[in-house]
Amino acid sequence: MKTAAKRALCALLSLMLALACACSKKAPTKEEAQAMANENAYALAARELVLNICEDYYSLESHVLKTDIGNDNSACVWPFASFLEALSDVYALFPNDEVVKKYYVDALDFGLSGFKVTEKITYPTGSSIETYYNAVYHSAGDYYYDDDAWVCFQLLRAYELLCDEKYLQEAEQTLKFFKTGIDGALGGGVYWDKRYNSKNSCADGPVAICFLTAYQITKNEDYLNTAKDIVTWLNATLRDSDGLYSDNINLAGEINGWKADYNQGTPLYALCLLYEITGDKSCYDLAKTTAEAALTNGFRIYGKNGAKASKNGNPIYKSWCVGWLMRGFYQYVKMTGEAGKYFFAMEYVLDNKTLPNKDENGYYDPYFGSNDWQSESKTDVLQPCGVASVMAQCALYDIYLAPYVK
Repeated sequence: MKTAAKRALCALLSLMLALACACSKKAPTKEEAQAMANENAYALAARELVLNICEDYYSLESHVLKTDIGNDNSACVWPFASFLEALSDVYALFPNDEVVKKYYVDALDFGLSGFKVTEKITYPTGSSIETYYNAVYHSAGDYYYDDDAWVCFQLLRAYELLCDEKYLQEAEQTLKFFKTGIDGALGGGVYWDKRYNSKNSCADGPVAICFLTAYQITKNEDYLNTAKDIVTWLNATLRDSDGLYSDNINLAGEINGWKADYNQGTPLYALCLLYEITGDKSCYDLAKTTAEAALTNGFRIYGKNGAKASKNGNPIYKSWCVGWLMRGFYQYVKMTGEAGKYFFAMEYVLDNKTLPNKDENGYYDPYFGSNDWQSESKTDVLQPCGVASVMAQCALYDIYLAPYVK
């Protein structure tokens, strides 16, 4: 496809993104949406928080994202992807904010490049030269397929929001890398990391989302077929009878039954995209069961062994995990047009526990309601980014979905 045609397609996709709602004929225009964001408490809080994060954690000179306030060590690629998530969410709400855009583009073009590696890797079915994003800044050989999925999703979103073809090209390089983590062991699925000893929901869900999003952009049937295979395996292998997804299965066939918020959000998101693309009613039905089960657990999803839970029952990674559950709920409400009960609980928490309790530095409780979070001496950048994304998801729901749900 010629560049001009691709840019036209990108512009159309960006418009579709802005107008995504249960009833597109009534969707607000870009100008109306911007005006609504300017009056939305969640949108305004998200923008203010992201700007604080940019000032405190990210350097436009060195292009390095710090791990903690006061810590000069660079964050790993997973928190960096969460930084891009928060920036993209706020930019989607405030596309005319030049400061947000400046940080967003800088992080994409310069900050992210510090993690990018092209080298020969060996995987279960062979070896090849691949491009991936290393876990550690300015290093190589330490890759996780879920980390690269968080990055790939942001590259695809950057293409949709900024209409720059280079982001799509970089995303497609990462899609190629994902294929090195897929084989016939255990019947399919995506490995978690370079050790190739377990297949995890945290990799399968987001990798499927990336392939489905890329299919929506490119109409490459291989992307769609790969996503179908991943989702089919995930549902057959790690989906429990309650509609929730367990963490992983090792090569001995043993399932770790821990269930985390984000491991419900990403399969839910993928199922909704598959239904949108294919009209497969089974995807709709599976999504409905998962959405209801995740809501019942109320952002307090425990493992069968009660492991890896912390304050208020949230997983150890707190707000960022909840953010991905909210993304899944957003896609579900968009797909079904059902009542926004999936957002009511979160908005109640934000209104009554989170927004009224901002600290003196402009940050919020990453546990969404605990009493002692401010006693923590440092705040991992992953957490304020997650809080900002949760706020932004609620704002996007208010603007694009809430007026049209049943």
